[in-house]
Amino acid sequence: MRDLNNKPITREAQGRSREAVSESSVYQTDELMDKNVIGGADGGRAGQGSRSPSGQTGCVNGAVASGKCINLSGEASSGASDGLKSVHQSPKAPASNGGGIPEGGVSKGHSNRGNATGVAADGSPVQRRVSEEARSGEGLKYVWQPDLPLEPTHKRRLARGQREPEQHSRLQTELLEAIFSSTNLEAAYGRVKANDGAAGVDGISLADFTLWFRLRRDGLLRRLHLGNYRPSPVRRTYIEKKNGKKRPLGIPTVFDRIVQQAIHQVLCPILDSSFSPHSYGFRPGCRGHDAVRCINEYHREGYRWSVDIDLKSFFDKVPQARALEALRERLDGDGPVVRLIKRYLQAGYVELGAYHDTPEGMPQGGPLSPLLSNLVLDALDKELERRGHRFVRYADDFVVLAKSERAAHRVFESLCHFVEMRLGLEVNREKSAVRPTRELSYLGFSLKGYKIVVSEDSMADFKHRLKELSNRNWSVSMDYRMSQIRQYIRGWMGYFGLSAIYSVWIPIDRWLRRRLRMCYWRMWKRAKRRYLNLRKLGAKHKEAAGFARTSKGYWRVARHLGHKAGMTNQWLANEGLIEIKQQWWNVKFLRITALKQTA
Repeated sequence: MRDLNNKPITREAQGRSREAVSESSVYQTDELMDKNVIGGADGGRAGQGSRSPSGQTGCVNGAVASGKCINLSGEASSGASDGLKSVHQSPKAPASNGGGIPEGGVSKGHSNRGNATGVAADGSPVQRRVSEEARSGEGLKYVWQPDLPLEPTHKRRLARGQREPEQHSRLQTELLEAIFSSTNLEAAYGRVKANDGAAGVDGISLADFTLWFRLRRDGLLRRLHLGNYRPSPVRRTYIEKKNGKKRPLGIPTVFDRIVQQAIHQVLCPILDSSFSPHSYGFRPGCRGHDAVRCINEYHREGYRWSVDIDLKSFFDKVPQARALEALRERLDGDGPVVRLIKRYLQAGYVELGAYHDTPEGMPQGGPLSPLLSNLVLDALDKELERRGHRFVRYADDFVVLAKSERAAHRVFESLCHFVEMRLGLEVNREKSAVRPTRELSYLGFSLKGYKIVVSEDSMADFKHRLKELSNRNWSVSMDYRMSQIRQYIRGWMGYFGLSAIYSVWIPIDRWLRRRLRMCYWRMWKRAKRRYLNLRKLGAKHKEAAGFARTSKGYWRVARHLGHKAGMTNQWLANEGLIEIKQQWWNVKFLRITALKQTA
């Protein structure tokens, strides 16, 4: 090794040089003192601060030097010198342990791989991501880390021989400014707060998020603006399906949900304008009712055969490259927005303490997943429109209508080949089938003649849930039971009130009233209490005494309590029960009123 004058350097001189460099190292804090955070995009010269003997940072970026700070949206605002000192100045260097590196800290250019904790600016420990050999094949262990190390600065990338960063389009710059504006972020936070939800891998709930974000606001927003933010992995959980299987969900952290919602609010108007009018899922102004009405209209036109294709584990197996390529086509190439979405897709997930990569698919549970699913399947919509088919799509569930059985089978084979070969998705052959339109069950509805009715499976689920809520062995008060029944009926009828048949609700109302009378009879238990309560309801002495001493079962006695013992329909209504048929009339009246106003 030779110096600048082309003279050989001895080993002793090399050792003295290493010791000098180690003693003059700049100590980093886990969150705020990284050079990328302070330096910005102005290269290593503006971001690399020189350290004085007292341990204070002597150089910061242009915004800090001019006495400006970053507000909620990340924009510069004047007049916060005290805050800047607390954010951008590091404390004095702690005592060295002989090697120039503080105890538990990290020297510049080094990484603390052996420890699971570091030291923050205030001296408190900060968790780091560590990995160890998994026991019994569980995979890498994951410890949540709030702020991951940042990428190297622009100057270090060029020093390593990497290419210059690409200049993204003006559209990408405008989108980035719109996404992280204060107005958009506040609207995204309000939407996430209204939706509520569980905590992610960091364990920070919505109730604790305000204080958590206040302490880390400047660092997080600065990383988002510089393109250095690394999303946290999602927390894997499961929900039960009707067939007994489990559907995987990925729950992002609260901050990641806010960022995804902010991206969705800006990109949705741009991308939604290019989607097919036959796509109704997760789009503003579209509902599942519109898709069902469209199928009914095609059925009236003579399309009596349906091609129902089910995509197997769509959200788990959708190619990420196809979604990103579609984004680049609509957003004028690659850029910071596309790269941020790519990081969200590849953030991975944590299940039972083990971290897993996500080379394919997108997690269900985030605000971006529905928009990206429509973006991927838009190619299918365009292909069906090019062929001239009558079709309806709601998210990953789509139906194609045909006039003959032979044409339906031909379309089925052609679409299966297109979906598997061109889109890279898998068709579930067990659930996909060609059937008459009158036998089709789509989004919980089916067709009876030319009328829309609730499907048999949906009606069975409705009665099963009412049976659970009216179980006589459920040890709750009748007021709570009535409130749960009211809530469920109103919510269910708000969607299935599209059904055009009124007569189906009358026997269900009669059956539910009988079950509630049985619950009251079971709750009263003893003969004396039953006798006194029946007398209060207006029953005569002979009838009340006869019912109180009977040995018949609960269900059999409940049949006669309504017209002989005072448990009338009006009494149940006063207790808080609502009629299903009346809710159907209310929903129909509101729907007719809305149609008249739009006409």
